[in-house]
Order: sequence, then C-alpha cells, then structure tokens
Amino acid sequence: MIARHWRGWPLSGIEGSRGGYILRDNGPREVEFVVINLFDSLEAVKRFAADPRAPHYEVRAGTVAA
Repeated sequence: MIARHWRGWPLSGIEGSRGGYILRDNGPREVEFVVINLFDSLEAVKRFAADPRAPHYEVRAGTVAA
C-alpha cells in the first residue's frame, strides 16, 4: 500500500487574497479535488504568481496553484 498526502497553507500574507475553497467529489473509482483561491483583482493574483495562466509552485510551502 502507498499513501500520499498533500498540504498547503493559506495565502493570507498576500495583499488582495480573500481566502479560498477546496471542493471534493467522491467518484466511483477516484476522488477529485479542486482548489479555488479568491483575489480582489488580477493585480493581486500577480502578487502570488507573475503569470496567472501558468501553474505556480510555492517551494517554501510545498503548494501548487493553477
């Protein structure tokens, strides 16, 4: 058996961040989750990731934003 885990931290230190949601769907063969981050503006998103269309890997926290 192999176990994997994912964890992350909220973006509360980024000006313009308004929190977020984690959505989960328990399908018949797999579990899908989606992370939604909320921001005040595109400028606030760019403070988190310079290119908001590309995945952003925060090495310090070990999180991924897409």
